[in-house]
Amino acid sequence: MLKEGKCFLNFGLLADDCGNGVNLADSVYFKKKKAVKTCMNNGTLVNNDCVCYGGYVGTYCDRLMTDCSDGYREMYQDVITGSYEILPPGAPQSFTVTCVMKHGGRTDILRHFKTVDKLNRTWAEYVDGFHYGQRGTWIGLEKLYWLSRSKTLDLIISLEKIKANSGYFKIVYENFEIGDSSTNYQLLSAQLNRARSEINATDCLSDLIGSSFSSYDMDNNQVQGLGCPAKYGGGWWYNGACAQCNPTGNLYQSGGARTGNDDEVFWGPIDWSPLGINIWLQN
Repeated sequence: MLKEGKCFLNFGLLADDCGNGVNLADSVYFKKKKAVKTCMNNGTLVNNDCVCYGGYVGTYCDRLMTDCSDGYREMYQDVITGSYEILPPGAPQSFTVTCVMKHGGRTDILRHFKTVDKLNRTWAEYVDGFHYGQRGTWIGLEKLYWLSRSKTLDLIISLEKIKANSGYFKIVYENFEIGDSSTNYQLLSAQLNRARSEINATDCLSDLIGSSFSSYDMDNNQVQGLGCPAKYGGGWWYNGACAQCNPTGNLYQSGGARTGNDDEVFWGPIDWSPLGINIWLQN
């Protein structure tokens, strides 16, 4: 304002001097400059909006996304597939996951597509997670626990069909949740949504609720000596009848028909041998 012919800047104005002021009734007014954002965590400013990378979201790239669905809604709609750092609510630390963004943000749990890749892994590997070959991945039970406890999630299973009958066989479970390490990652909840699944999809998981995860070196099946992980060729949730599905088994890709081997990948009574299998979580 003007006082005795002099200009004084009010507190909070960003003008450096009175050179651009406008005289109005013995006062000089300035428009306050628009505040410039400062993007955090290596975000870049584009048209005064922060563009975030690597899993960071928010107005200032100030937080990690909680899962891939959160990332899709907040920032990454134009990305197809990539690796991102996430921090589910309550998790003691962040971790890296693979996100498939084109379907609204899906978090990779299992990606199994090569006949040479065997998933008959140790308990420690199933807990920590592992990558194999060019495309294969298992997220790890500890990460899966933190993801499933944080919000209501869908578990989506997709089996790639034989070439003569191309496409995917999809099964969708709602309200998927597992327990923590003290329960050996017990399956707590999984509700088949038949309206969103193939019409003849088998409900493999309902009978397994209450079962703990097992591997060949940590058989938590209630029926001792049954040896489901060794019989089926991979880790999974098993009960007294093992399971009606085997997503972590071996991919024989025998030209179409099921081989009849206990350790091949299958889901229920489907009579064809899949080319591969994906399992995702989505909010």
